[in-house]
Amino acid sequence: MAADRHRQIEDAILLRARETHTYFGFEELRADAQLFASWARNHERTVVPAEPDTVRSFLKSQISSGEERDAVARMFANIMRLHSLASDLPEGWRDAMQSMANESLAEIILDPQAARDARLSHRIPFCFEAMLSMDADNTQDVRDLALLGVAVDTGASRSRLVAVRWEEVSWHVSGVGALQAASHLQEPIALCRRTVAALRAWARESGADSGKIFRRLHRASSQDDQIWTLGASLTPQSVPLIYRRLLEKARAIGLLGTIADNEFVALRRHINGHSTRGLYARRLLSEGRNDGEIMIAMGLKSRIQARRYRKAFAAC
Repeated sequence: MAADRHRQIEDAILLRARETHTYFGFEELRADAQLFASWARNHERTVVPAEPDTVRSFLKSQISSGEERDAVARMFANIMRLHSLASDLPEGWRDAMQSMANESLAEIILDPQAARDARLSHRIPFCFEAMLSMDADNTQDVRDLALLGVAVDTGASRSRLVAVRWEEVSWHVSGVGALQAASHLQEPIALCRRTVAALRAWARESGADSGKIFRRLHRASSQDDQIWTLGASLTPQSVPLIYRRLLEKARAIGLLGTIADNEFVALRRHINGHSTRGLYARRLLSEGRNDGEIMIAMGLKSRIQARRYRKAFAAC
């Protein structure tokens, strides 16, 4: 009976993941989750919530079996992402898991600076998932969460992101959507249900249905409430400021677990307007895309840029 209950919990989490990830992001998450679940059951361990020692043993087993470091790092990120979608995690679980990750990564990567950089890189997918899981408390949050959702789903550059227009976005009755590609060589880019819901919320909040989607907000306070009015479109320089504001909010409400001030400062500095583009490239690489396919999918000007992403991915 307990095993059946755990499987129901795992199925419910994967169902929620399908709602909050694009097709390829979900397929990658599901594949890694199923591999971890199979290993855990074979060793009579709980899958969700997994004990830190279970995850450590799983990661070491994958390294021993010949998996590349980047693949093992992706598996760990997806295990963390799987748990970020779970409810009622034991108190202190997130901190214990992060402590385990710090120790395990240090074992795998001997150079301390490389280990620190890797820890920051591996935290980023979890941080963005935490940011996307937040509820909006005001008009600015509604806009920023919609922008973040589009950025994560599409890997759009900062300049492309702030130039996106309502006319370029479409959604289906099923809840999924698509963003028209900037180049005729590219396919429309899928938007997951969570991103579509965030865009719809922003459309209602802003009252706009044409023109550029992401606009500046001007705030004025009345006696009872705050009044927000739309201004000019955002600039590319606005994007990293939005990411960092959401990151600070996620930390303030406890979604990042316990993190030392100096570690958070380093993490905040590590996250910039290019971070979501890097996450998108990582997703394409994990799908086995070649340099030409990555160049087209991301609108890159040369294969050299695609190779830089591949080199960065291999170094993680």
